[in-house]
Amino acid sequence: MSDPTLELILKELRQLNLSFSEVTTYLHKAEAEIPHHLRGLMDYYHDVIHLIRAYESIGMPIPSVLLRESERMHDRMGQLIEREHRQGGAFERVIKEMNEEGGEMKYKHGRKRDE
Repeated sequence: MSDPTLELILKELRQLNLSFSEVTTYLHKAEAEIPHHLRGLMDYYHDVIHLIRAYESIGMPIPSVLLRESERMHDRMGQLIEREHRQGGAFERVIKEMNEEGGEMKYKHGRKRDE
């Protein structure tokens, strides 16, 4: 490859490949803490709550469909969070890792929710 244009293209492709590899690494690390499906549902739940607050802030009645959706999402988020705290779930693994690493923590982790 002696063509300078091809050399430049090859250099840029290598840089793009390296950048994508770094992004993928960051995504995998984030997924280890909070699964992607849970993060997406939390974002959606936040959007629904934000819409409810927007209606409230201008004094308009909140559509019943938004209220029902916020109730459904509240229940679903609770189910999914509990699932991730069960044996083998992402939160259970992270809490175990936190307790093994030790160090100063403000809250006690690993106890049952109702304690």
